[in-house]
Amino acid sequence: MFTDRLFREYCLQIREIEEKMEKGYRDIVAGLTHPEYRRFFSRLLADEQEHQTRIDKVISLFKRG
Repeated sequence: MFTDRLFREYCLQIREIEEKMEKGYRDIVAGLTHPEYRRFFSRLLADEQEHQTRIDKVISLFKRG
């Protein structure tokens, strides 16, 4: 069973993974010239940014404690 503190720590770990995924996709997009591939990876990048927004909302429910 998760305590609030442990759940918050778990969410922070998820946030860290989402940040790494965003950076990876950002790097890929920056190196691509093919428009279709750029669109595809840009969409994945946007998805990762949305995941970060969502996990931030969850984290905000659990105050530091």
